Amino acid sequence: MNPSTSRRTAIVRLCAATFLAAALLPGLPAGGSDPQAGLPLDPLLTPRPAIFAFDGDRLGHRVGSGFVLPGDSIRIEVSEGGVTAPYSLVADQGTVVPLGDRSWTWIAPATTGLTHIVAVDSLGLDTMRINAFVMVPYSELKKGMLRGYRIGEYPAVRELGGVRYERPRGFIELTADNQFTFLSPHFQLGQFECQRPGRSPRYVVLTPRLMAKLEAIVDGLQMQGHPCATLGIMSGYRTPYDNHAMGHARYSRHQYGDAADFFVDAAPLDGRMDDLNGDGRVNSADAHALQCVIETLAVDARDDIMPGGLGTYGTSHMHGPFVHTDARGFRTRWALSSPCNGAPAQAAMVAGPVEAPKGD
Repeated sequence: MNPSTSRRTAIVRLCAATFLAAALLPGLPAGGSDPQAGLPLDPLLTPRPAIFAFDGDRLGHRVGSGFVLPGDSIRIEVSEGGVTAPYSLVADQGTVVPLGDRSWTWIAPATTGLTHIVAVDSLGLDTMRINAFVMVPYSELKKGMLRGYRIGEYPAVRELGGVRYERPRGFIELTADNQFTFLSPHFQLGQFECQRPGRSPRYVVLTPRLMAKLEAIVDGLQMQGHPCATLGIMSGYRTPYDNHAMGHARYSRHQYGDAADFFVDAAPLDGRMDDLNGDGRVNSADAHALQCVIETLAVDARDDIMPGGLGTYGTSHMHGPFVHTDARGFRTRWALSSPCNGAPAQAAMVAGPVEAPKGD
């Protein structure tokens, strides 16, 4: 094949990839459901050879998310693997600037909202979907209020365990149209809203680290014989206003979008923890079983990428057993009552700085 023919072939393939990517861009139906919900997104069933990165954050599945500010310039790239054919990237908002066959700069639109981004190779073998949320900047928070929604005042920036507890860059607006949008294969935006009655719009803070950690937990549960379509999120984002009203730690990680309290509710769906240890009862032993799944992730080094807190909670008159996890940046544990995988039993153990807030 002579050079001119080769160039023409490459151009045809790249144009075909761009057309395919544009055709794959989803539109949100009036009912608010996300078209991605029906896709075979489970990475165990549909492995993807390429690993994409969004602004440096690894997206390990076929659908991922990103949280940006208006006008941000974001690098999107194939960071690992992938087919040898060129890739194309299309976004339904903002500007895409190609940097090569496997990398691009996406300039976010000037207005807040949801942007759908699709990457696909020229042969149509490998597809990636990214739901990018353009956030309302933190600077719009005035006297604890954001567009009529009470957020409260964030505590002063401080350092704990070598990690700075920074105020969020912005807030994701949660609406009836985007609440079912997938952030990752097993989690939707609306699962993480602050549990406070009120009208829309509402606002959420989330981080890619939390989504990666929760997906790793789902993978771990599936590998240990506990298949689940998602986790029951008791508490995701918590505004400083609600956090203070509920008496939680001043520097609770829930305020920073990288913590979740959750349980496994696979079958039947009843809004409470499943009998994970198979003893015919649902109690703190099931929270302990879930804790052990997460500790196994730490043992096999996945937790090293997103170290954080882990705590277990038993049944009360207000809730069933559940587990807290976060990606605060250093390892800390609390309320661990019995061993996992032969480890010594500990009534309460914390690894990390003494001043690290526990229980949140």
